[in-house]
Amino acid sequence: YFMSESIADAKMHYLNLQAYCSGMVEGKNGKALYEKYKDEIAVVTAAETMQVLDYLLQHYPFEAVKNIAGKLINIFYKSLKQHSWEKPGEDHFLSYLMLENRGVEKIINEMRIVVKALFSQSVNDENEQAAQLLQHLNGLKSYELHYLKKENILFPFIESTFSQHRCLHLMWSFHDDFRKTLKSLEELLMHDPLKKDLLNK
Repeated sequence: YFMSESIADAKMHYLNLQAYCSGMVEGKNGKALYEKYKDEIAVVTAAETMQVLDYLLQHYPFEAVKNIAGKLINIFYKSLKQHSWEKPGEDHFLSYLMLENRGVEKIINEMRIVVKALFSQSVNDENEQAAQLLQHLNGLKSYELHYLKKENILFPFIESTFSQHRCLHLMWSFHDDFRKTLKSLEELLMHDPLKKDLLNK
């Protein structure tokens, strides 16, 4: 009896998550949805996140799901962060990917400082700031290898072990966006004079 009750509870929990995420994709009131489903959001797991994204991608247009994916991950962040999982050993493939993520976070944080200076009114030499950004951008270019490792090693592994893996299409699409953005930024930063409005965008 208790087992069937807990299975029913788990199913209800997932259906509520599904309803919450569907409402978000449909553009319903985010605050009201959050209030209604906050108990579910507080205990969402990584596997459930993959499952619910898989569901959304089967029922809504790709771009609509992609537009909301970052927001959903941010909303689930607290629960996902608290979730305990067995960390890989130091020489594990995933450990290297995680280290690369920390490395790229460092570059992004350094870029933030330069961007802030570039768009503040007190800066005289915009070209110097642009040159610094370009240097950081070159550091990001090597991160392309991180994506290739994911696409060629990690993604096929997930596809073979997790049936509801449509979220990988989202990941691949975000990778492509990163590649395009890097190219656009590089062109903008090399342009003289600097097109600050486009760069800001």
